[in-house]
Amino acid sequence: MRLTDEIQDQFLYRGQAVYLDLAFSTVMKLQDLENDDQLSDISKISIGLQMLIKNYDEIEIPDLMTKINMYKFIVSEFISLKDEQEAQEQTPNESEKYDSGAEIFDYHEDAERLYASFLVDYNIDLIEQKHTLHWYKFIALFRGLSKDTPMKEAIYYRTVKIPAETKYNKEHVQQLRKAKNAVKLKKQTNTLQSGLAKASQFLKGSR
Repeated sequence: MRLTDEIQDQFLYRGQAVYLDLAFSTVMKLQDLENDDQLSDISKISIGLQMLIKNYDEIEIPDLMTKINMYKFIVSEFISLKDEQEAQEQTPNESEKYDSGAEIFDYHEDAERLYASFLVDYNIDLIEQKHTLHWYKFIALFRGLSKDTPMKEAIYYRTVKIPAETKYNKEHVQQLRKAKNAVKLKKQTNTLQSGLAKASQFLKGSR
């Protein structure tokens, strides 16, 4: 995100403007949708497009493959979790200290931590702003949270590696284990990209 650029939340499809709802709550609902085991991958994409496109009823999408490609385009070009991935990456000097394979956060399980952290650091009430705070702004603010907020503390303990226990650090190691267990995520979540991959694979197999 650049402060000198306008936030882009629309694109042209066959000469027609497609207007997107990119409030952070919409993107979070997409993540919930992806993890709904009651729906097929194709259904998730159809519902996802209706959630994302404000003028969905005015857009003619001729076939299923076009729907998948459009959804993929929106996710990669407008939602793309590049910022999120960058936030999770560690520098080479930090690689020995942090576990890069650890699950870092979940928007559902961490809802209270996120709410409290944004309120403390920015005086932003995420419930009041759920339809107005843009996804890009949310990500930028999320990454800028101070280290002593509930969310950043949880991320720290989830990612920090536990050193080998010795007689000198036994108490510290025990405290780390206790802290990691306290903030451990309960479930593995799917990503929007994984859902797209499964839907594309389904289409290939049905031909």
